[in-house]
Amino acid sequence: MRLDAITQWDARASLALQARRTRAMNALCQALSWSGAGGVWFGAAAVLWWAQRAGREFVPGQATLLAGMTGAFATLLVGGLLKRAVGRRRPFVADVGVRAAIWAPGPSRSFPSTHAATSVCLATALLASGHPLARWTAAWAVGVSFSRVWLGVHYVSDVLGGAALGVAFGVLPWAQVLR
Repeated sequence: MRLDAITQWDARASLALQARRTRAMNALCQALSWSGAGGVWFGAAAVLWWAQRAGREFVPGQATLLAGMTGAFATLLVGGLLKRAVGRRRPFVADVGVRAAIWAPGPSRSFPSTHAATSVCLATALLASGHPLARWTAAWAVGVSFSRVWLGVHYVSDVLGGAALGVAFGVLPWAQVLR
């Protein structure tokens, strides 16, 4: 499939989802999207890291969760570099008729979706380690990824590219890296 065919398909998919938007679904997708934002990640990781250092475990398998979050941070950094290199315009500024239903930074930073990349990385890392929260995290990652397309700030191919990056980083041995 050629790049222009992917771009056309992406635009059609985004417009089709936009035509189905409802207030309730927008609110759900906005909450999912914000839950996958960098500030939330940094805050949660800081609390868990502090707790770990103090010998407290707030969630089961906290060390494994922190290792997966480390992978997600690495994914965020690489995804950010890829976004700058690719420079793809977001759907809501690409003159295809898509309106954003949430604020998004950087009109030309669409590929790959770092929300998808980081959430999928964490889910992959937890699934690979057999973590007790793995299934919940995987469901959340699917929701975060879908929300980015639903809200008009990413194309389907941005999310798929981000998810592929997330899987690639999620299978790395982050627990060993932290040691």
